[in-house]
Parts: sequence; structure tokens; C-alpha cells
Amino acid sequence: MLQLNIATIGFDVLIISTSIIGMIKSIEWINKNTSELKNASIFYYNISEVVDIQIMGWLLLVSCFLLLISVFIRTPNEFRLMILGGLVSGLVYFAFGILAVDNASLYATYYNNLINGWVQIIIAGMGAIGIWKTKV
Repeated sequence: MLQLNIATIGFDVLIISTSIIGMIKSIEWINKNTSELKNASIFYYNISEVVDIQIMGWLLLVSCFLLLISVFIRTPNEFRLMILGGLVSGLVYFAFGILAVDNASLYATYYNNLINGWVQIIIAGMGAIGIWKTKV
């Protein structure tokens, strides 16, 4: 019998929505070249001089995909996928948040990336708690 828990549904919706938003953002990063970045935003152009934005896009895409499939796998591997996807995507968002301090024209870019990073790290922490609860 299917058991529906409102907290689990809410957490799954959070993971799905943050994963899809991250995947959309990462596809944009993967498809942009340097001249397109300069026309789109000086922030992304300045970041592309420090870090290859396509590599960061691939890291974010893979980690968000891991988070997305963690929702549909109901085994202990679900928590491992949450930890791996949450940590990698959180670090990518933190890196962009730190780079946005001097390069972004809006503070919202800085805060958006840092908040997204914290949410991903919290998801990774929930995965760690899930592993701990299943082993106890």
C-alpha cells in the first residue's frame, strides 16, 4: 500500500524544483561561448576568464541530475545520491556566489547563488541524516 507523508512529498518537491532550475541554468552555461557571454552579462564574461563556465555547467548538470533521480530511488542509495549531488551543486553555486561579489551588477545575483548553495548543502545534510537514521 502506498504511504503518503506530507513532509516527504514537500521535500521531494523541493529537490525536484531545485534540480530542474539548476539543470536549466547549467544548460545555458554549457551552450554559451565567450562572445555570447559578453553580450549576455559582463558577470558571466568575467567569470569565464577565471573558470571555464562550460565545465561548471557540466558539473552542475550532473549533480542536479543525481539529485533529481534520488527522488525516484527509494533505497539507501537515495541518500548517497542526495549527498553527492547536493555537495557538488552547492559548491558550484558557492563558487559563483563568491565570484559574484565583485563582478555582478546586482546583489541579487550574489544572494541568489549563495541561497541556492545553502539549499543544496542542506539537501546533502538531509541525505547524511537519512543514512545515519537507516544505520541506527
